[in-house]
Amino acid sequence: MSLTSTTETTRTDSGLPESINQTVEIDSEKNGVASSSRGDGDSGADWRGWSTVFSAWCVQFVTGGHVNAFGVYEAFYKEVYLSNESTFTISWIGSVPIVCLVGFGVLAGAMFDRGYYRHVLIGASALYIFSNFMLSITQAHHWYQVFLSQGVGMGLAMGAISVPSLASVCHHFPHHHRSLALGVASSGAAFGGFIYPIMLNDLINLDRSLEGEGEGDVGTPETFRRGVRISAGVGAGLLVIANVLVRERKGSEKRVWTHTRIVPILKDWKFFLLCCGTAIVYFGSVFPSVYIQLFAASKGLPPKFSFFTLPIFNAASALGRIILNFLADRFGCLKVLIVATIGMGATLFGFIGIGSVAEMSLGSLFLGFFVGGFNASCVAAAAGWSVRRTEIGTRIGILSFFLRGYSARPFNTESV
Repeated sequence: MSLTSTTETTRTDSGLPESINQTVEIDSEKNGVASSSRGDGDSGADWRGWSTVFSAWCVQFVTGGHVNAFGVYEAFYKEVYLSNESTFTISWIGSVPIVCLVGFGVLAGAMFDRGYYRHVLIGASALYIFSNFMLSITQAHHWYQVFLSQGVGMGLAMGAISVPSLASVCHHFPHHHRSLALGVASSGAAFGGFIYPIMLNDLINLDRSLEGEGEGDVGTPETFRRGVRISAGVGAGLLVIANVLVRERKGSEKRVWTHTRIVPILKDWKFFLLCCGTAIVYFGSVFPSVYIQLFAASKGLPPKFSFFTLPIFNAASALGRIILNFLADRFGCLKVLIVATIGMGATLFGFIGIGSVAEMSLGSLFLGFFVGGFNASCVAAAAGWSVRRTEIGTRIGILSFFLRGYSARPFNTESV
């Protein structure tokens, strides 16, 4: 079945040449894939599309919140729960989930492209809920129990659903408002990073000054188990909602996936340059994000405030993901990526002169805003390079591998 494609070079909402998004395969029946042209389906502005956006938001809230809250877990493990283990050993508990997010990104994206997202979502949700509640019954000073439940079990579950949840949004928003929809969905990770650390810190740690035993916060195994059960309940509720709300796009079907589908993606040098370029920028932003609390403490700012610098960063990140991606639909993802990169660089130079709580608050706000917008626009740009709908998940998974690959190892915070 021979078809023709337009040769117009106008820009689409993703900021990429329209001819890329309107490419139609010759003999599409033989290849078994669908066209991604503008005549391919709905604009995504119906209730099914936005229901899937909220489903992805719930998934991102759980996965992003858990990863960002590991600092609370790590501090409690070092001081109380796993005080018999080294910092390096404890850091493996938080590093394995990142490895799973990286290593399973491409595989999970490919499974999504084959049409198995609902099956993966159900199985991964069950594994996450089970592992989280198992963490609440682990024994103190038994590292392997914590590692298996939090590191392996929850890590595998999060790695299986993080990338496909964003790819599902792209299927409902082929062109119109795709960047905005992805920004709203990915803002769940920022909101989770804002709420989870505060919630767990308040649930696990007790204020010793209220007990007349000195200053600072300290937790006990009992408060830890109670806090984990509550957070597990919150995560379980959100994942159940995500499973109920997710909707498959009309016309989607299971397709056979082979290596011939991924080889052309890896040979796409423009997409490869996009991955390399965004990875370099991400490398420059990830360390300020990770060590922003330590930076505040090194400036002599109050310990209570230092803890809240990361929640401030994540709250601003949520706004950046939505606002900048809203602009990306109008001006193009690549232009927004450039603006966000310049904004991050200028803000980081401004950190040199920070010396007060007000200045640190403003710095955290601006940095979070630009980092959040950059991360969300990267996903929208990767989806925009997709020639057909059946490779969106794989492309987002490859981009995730580039962005997070070098951060998938233990951090020894004692050397910082």
